[in-house]
Amino acid sequence: GSAQIVELRAAVKVFCLFPNSPFNLIADSAYVTRIFLRMPEVSLHFVNTADITLLLVDLISPICSRRTTFFVMHIHSHANLPGPLMEGCAHADRLMVAVISNQTFTAASEFHASFHQNAAALSKDYGISMSQAHVIVNVRLDCHCFSSPRVPGGVIRRGLAACQLLQTDVTHVLSFGWQKFVHCSVDSFSGFLVATYTTAHTGESAKDIHRHLLHSFATMGWPEEIHTSNGPAYQSNSVAMFLQAWGVPHSFGIVHNPSSQGVVQQMDHTLKNLLAKQKRG
Repeated sequence: GSAQIVELRAAVKVFCLFPNSPFNLIADSAYVTRIFLRMPEVSLHFVNTADITLLLVDLISPICSRRTTFFVMHIHSHANLPGPLMEGCAHADRLMVAVISNQTFTAASEFHASFHQNAAALSKDYGISMSQAHVIVNVRLDCHCFSSPRVPGGVIRRGLAACQLLQTDVTHVLSFGWQKFVHCSVDSFSGFLVATYTTAHTGESAKDIHRHLLHSFATMGWPEEIHTSNGPAYQSNSVAMFLQAWGVPHSFGIVHNPSSQGVVQQMDHTLKNLLAKQKRG
């Protein structure tokens, strides 16, 4: 709710806690203190907010039934003036920050338990410090297998524009059963999984590569060049004739050097992490 509702509810709570004891109510809310100034001659009319109407009723009832005195005073917050009044106001602010921080920390922990974000995402989404976010991530040992490399994968070749260089690879996801062969194509200009188009097939032969590339072209656009590994299916005459018919140059990675396909291989790792998160909840 609004800050006025919270401040008014706090004032009602004070009267409920001390019904028969005199007290001083020092508040930094001008809204609450002005209500008390008008309380003797007030007549309750319709208020647009139903919560405020109920709180005003709850406030008038204990005031009318009181037999002891109370004193209400407004004080400016964050004035940094000396004296016990400002010290008490600062102490109340610190207690409120502690309560809010604890609630935020708990909410971030519960959200991380479901979606397994990294520390940077938790710190940004919930406004907590990086040290607090690292504590949340480190206490859950089952989330460590979901962590992706911090450095961007693939430092060999990247496109300088969209669809300039497409990296294609095949990864195996055993949980897919007989469709475990997942063909992935990544736009190396962006390098993000949202720019990846994946299709599951029953094999990794030339005909499966044809089907996947057709889906990729329809989804991601016509690439200027395709970069693949040195697998036998990619080096086959069938794939060479297919790409030649489309007018797409075909380049291969360095033999026995997996970093030449670093972009798409990192996307394979990210894809498997996302599938594991969905499976485990």
